[in-house]
Amino acid sequence: MTVLIVDDEAILRRMLREFIEMWAHLLDAQVEILEAANFPEAFDQVRNADVVLCDGHFPMNADPKFNLTPWLYVHGLCRSGIMLGKKRFALMSGDSECLDAARALYRVTVFPKPFDAAELMNWVFVGQSKVKSQESRVESPHALAA
Repeated sequence: MTVLIVDDEAILRRMLREFIEMWAHLLDAQVEILEAANFPEAFDQVRNADVVLCDGHFPMNADPKFNLTPWLYVHGLCRSGIMLGKKRFALMSGDSECLDAARALYRVTVFPKPFDAAELMNWVFVGQSKVKSQESRVESPHALAA
């Protein structure tokens, strides 16, 4: 499985990477993690991803002052299936209006920031092998800051 993390905040990308790597280890799952900080990077990487975790607000290009709603374009790429094959897509944001609109208008899976890491990882790894043992199960919720 290949996971693409799209977020302009490097620290959040790193924290998500670490959580995904930890859960992959616990589940004996093979995972490759890709990262994108803006829309051009996301566009280049999305074709290689099975799962996309996308921030609700990130730069459309390298200039952070030019910021429309690039998550909607990434979502469209994930759903089109024309050239890329369909991807699982989730939107992460601290902006409740953005999440409400995404859920209502586009039927997008959403995770409000700060989010419960266990809930997010359960969504990422749905269908993966069982945890190695009961002792190694990660059940405690950890919130990741926006």
